[in-house]
Amino acid sequence: MQETGENARKIRMTKGQNRIGKNRENRQVMNMDQKQNEDKILRMKELHRELLAASRAYYQESREIMSNFEYDRLYDELLELEKETGTVLAGSPTQKVGYEVLSELPKEAHEAPMLSPG
Repeated sequence: MQETGENARKIRMTKGQNRIGKNRENRQVMNMDQKQNEDKILRMKELHRELLAASRAYYQESREIMSNFEYDRLYDELLELEKETGTVLAGSPTQKVGYEVLSELPKEAHEAPMLSPG
């Protein structure tokens, strides 16, 4: 049975309101997802800075600013966030092998000359 007149108008309005409501809900979910992703990327940047500072201190300055356990925990957190977001920051510690070579090393004085054989 087809609705006519006022009832048909009310039914069309209700269906339209449902679509509007669903669109609004979808936008809210997208905005929440986008916000969560932005928060994750900010955390990734923070981890990147912390890990870079720890690596520089350890390899270039011969000092330890965090334990190996803490470094590994932060590294694993960064790795997991990279997987979740599908984003890898430039210079990420998860993409590096080794450490940066310093061009100027301090000179050491030796009691006997250090000569190359042969």
